[in-house]
Amino acid sequence: MGGNQLLVIGVSHSVLQKDSVKRVMALWHVENPPIVRVATFAEAMEPGPVLNKCSLVWVMPDGQHGEYDLFELLAHLQERHLPILLTPDTEKNGGPATALLDTVVSVSAKAPTGEIIAALQSLWCASKLMRSMDMELRLMELHQGGLCDQIDKIDEELRLAAQLQQEFLPRELPNVRELAFGVLYRPAGYVSGDIYDIERLDEDHIGVFIADAVGHGVPAALMTMYIKRSLQTRRLDRALTHGYEILSPDEALAKLNRDMLSQQSGKVRFATACYCVINLRTLELHLARAGHPFPMVLRANGTTLTPQPDGPLLGVFPDVEFELASLQLAPGDRLLMYSDGFELAFPASKANGGKLDINAYRAKFAALATGTLEQAMGRLEKTLDEASGSLHQRDDMTAVIVAVANGKPGHEAAVSVDEQAA
Repeated sequence: MGGNQLLVIGVSHSVLQKDSVKRVMALWHVENPPIVRVATFAEAMEPGPVLNKCSLVWVMPDGQHGEYDLFELLAHLQERHLPILLTPDTEKNGGPATALLDTVVSVSAKAPTGEIIAALQSLWCASKLMRSMDMELRLMELHQGGLCDQIDKIDEELRLAAQLQQEFLPRELPNVRELAFGVLYRPAGYVSGDIYDIERLDEDHIGVFIADAVGHGVPAALMTMYIKRSLQTRRLDRALTHGYEILSPDEALAKLNRDMLSQQSGKVRFATACYCVINLRTLELHLARAGHPFPMVLRANGTTLTPQPDGPLLGVFPDVEFELASLQLAPGDRLLMYSDGFELAFPASKANGGKLDINAYRAKFAALATGTLEQAMGRLEKTLDEASGSLHQRDDMTAVIVAVANGKPGHEAAVSVDEQAA
């Protein structure tokens, strides 16, 4: 819609030559009166320049057209956001103007000329505001189109980022007779601030690592990939029999901490982590943590042990030491390492006065000690799915279980439950 033209529409051009049109325009008193153009119903419905530069439409039906054609015309004009005066040729004389539809006002063709002029001039004045609103609407549509393109581009980039991050996760879990592994990996969005790794260090040792970059979204995901690549588990030494030495977890975290600090350029980026090394022959566990939730050892006899080695966040303090904890695993034990997303995974309960119980997950974890590893992981997954708010996960959640074989035939196989949020 634009311009300063009044378009008069009738069934035929002969109808448009009525004296009523000339009489109304002769009495027009609004400053800068419109330029009058005429068109038939058929011409107005055809695609083309008929409605260009039109600010106001005067429709003069005379009963020779079908009702369907009239409403089709009005709908066509409304799509262009044009104000419309409808003057049907009825037997009713006079009467106030009536609003039929949005932007459509009806006045009887037999009404006094003054009423028709008043309705036309009111609509003419309103057309200026409608032109302005129409322009703003068009600009908003263009802006919305640009935003949609940007959102689609961001969505595609996030999906590619998620795919890239997935490639940093273990493709296959180690297959060893002494241990079985279970993993649950649930990002809160496209990408995750959590990462894990389970690596066969040599014939006698397995390394298990989990980290949680502080923050969310792409920055946290990029940090996890850097941490994964920077974690050093072995030190080359030609003087040794095998040409290398397996780093203890405390040494590995200390080196990772130094590497993170050396890469920072003014802005602190930090993370929590937990790393352990298990001797497959002796089932001795060495563990260190950096501000990460304490792991849990679910004993075969039903008790629970929580090793609590001390250690600060990664990437904050230089030259810090990480405490090393050692313990002996037994057949049937299960080691659980997890991220802090589980603390917010379960809703408030009435038993806790309606407050969020950040320790509720511990009872859920204790149940992982029973059944096969596959059954335990399935129960954990189901419990998370059934929790209130599970469709709007608050934080990334990662859990890694290392199950020690109980020495009986048919030892447990590795189980992985990796889920990428859509």
